[in-house]
Amino acid sequence: LKKDAVDFAIIDGQCYATNLSYKLLAAANIGGGTTRPWALYSNAGDLPALKGKKLAVINTGCNDAGFVDNAMLESEVDPAHFGSRVGKPDLSAAIAEVASYKTAQAVFAPSGSAKGLAKLFDTGNVPNPAFVDLGGKLPPATVEKVSSAVLGYGGGGAIASWQKGDGGNYRALAGRLGKVTKSGVLVAPELVR
Repeated sequence: LKKDAVDFAIIDGQCYATNLSYKLLAAANIGGGTTRPWALYSNAGDLPALKGKKLAVINTGCNDAGFVDNAMLESEVDPAHFGSRVGKPDLSAAIAEVASYKTAQAVFAPSGSAKGLAKLFDTGNVPNPAFVDLGGKLPPATVEKVSSAVLGYGGGGAIASWQKGDGGNYRALAGRLGKVTKSGVLVAPELVR
């Protein structure tokens, strides 16, 4: 997008979370909100049974490993737990890799979107796609007109509408993309007399 000098774009929530310098104009409303709960779905049993199996992932090019290992698995599962990752260009293809083709055994997807697969556990909310001003080169009046047109959209299909957003959901996801090292909590001992 940068190479082609695009002025406006609709980008995945994960991609906006890794590029917060873009100006957020609107957040997609899907299913009544600007975020959706995600979960791990499988056709091969629980998480221990998936050791060494294939995980279908969506290749966004926006910190995909951080999204899976840290945001979805909360840095609690060894990145080598899955034998390999099968990259797909979109969500439908990643789900089909597990549900239809059975060439992978698990996939992270929005809750309710992976029909026919067993939900293993919830992984948290992920923001929906963002409509952003990439270039920042257009006059503010033009950007405002485009923003108003997008916010006035009320169609059907995957994106029901657009809502003005402050970027908080995307910043929260950005904070989850990094590895978290957890340590036990120590309590100060009581004074013994």
